[in-house]
Amino acid sequence: MKDKKIIWINNKVISENNAKLSIFDRSFLYGDGLFESMRSYRGKVFCIDQHIDRLFTNSKILRIKAPYSKVFLKNIISKLVKTLNKNNVYVRIAITRGKGKPGLDPSFCKKPNVILLLNSFAGYPGSYYKKGAKTIISSTRTNNYSPLSSMKTNNYLNNILAFMEAREKGKDDAIMRNTSGFISEATTSNIFMVKGKSLITPQAKEGLLPGITRGVVITLAPAIGFKVLEKRITVSELKKSEEIFLTNSIAEIRGVTEVDGVKISGGKVGP
Repeated sequence: MKDKKIIWINNKVISENNAKLSIFDRSFLYGDGLFESMRSYRGKVFCIDQHIDRLFTNSKILRIKAPYSKVFLKNIISKLVKTLNKNNVYVRIAITRGKGKPGLDPSFCKKPNVILLLNSFAGYPGSYYKKGAKTIISSTRTNNYSPLSSMKTNNYLNNILAFMEAREKGKDDAIMRNTSGFISEATTSNIFMVKGKSLITPQAKEGLLPGITRGVVITLAPAIGFKVLEKRITVSELKKSEEIFLTNSIAEIRGVTEVDGVKISGGKVGP
């Protein structure tokens, strides 16, 4: 049975065969746009306000004026999730600068495009979490001097290169350092290390996307007795962790069992 999906472009639900944008769209030409990935549980999208707020904040930085309001987009997403009639749904929203001309000048773009993709999503199998992730330290680095590192832009090649490197070495994911050599993030996740009753995670200025689930963990951790420290982390410190875990809005929390061949928590997912 095929997964059910809904494609929505510029306020119209469109079939997959008819879902098209111009080859002169800036997102196609230059990766000029942004996206957010979300997940619903029992018909409700997790942290939708935070995701839409981040989309609009970064759109403003990139000088892309969203053609719809936050309220409108949240309402249409909620409506489409209900239309799909699935408890758990993957939701992706993307905004592009729109159709323009070849060349860096964006002034030819008159109207941004907004695309929604909703797909039924059963989640990852239990083995995905039980086995955890074996990782490498990638040779690809994030740029802690660029504002783009803190955004989900439509150009994800840096992350793709790091992920490909991990897979070529037979591992599940890659952990990237920034240009200064400190730990930044994994390819689609933020990273935490455990030391006693402290959760340690890289500072937002270390060239990472400050994820929504990262923020939830930071907020909730003190209630269960953990102190959260946002600081610089070296590769050596990471490999000496008692535990490591990754966070993102789709996979939630996943343990790391290995970094560059060094077993973490005895090669098992931590408690």
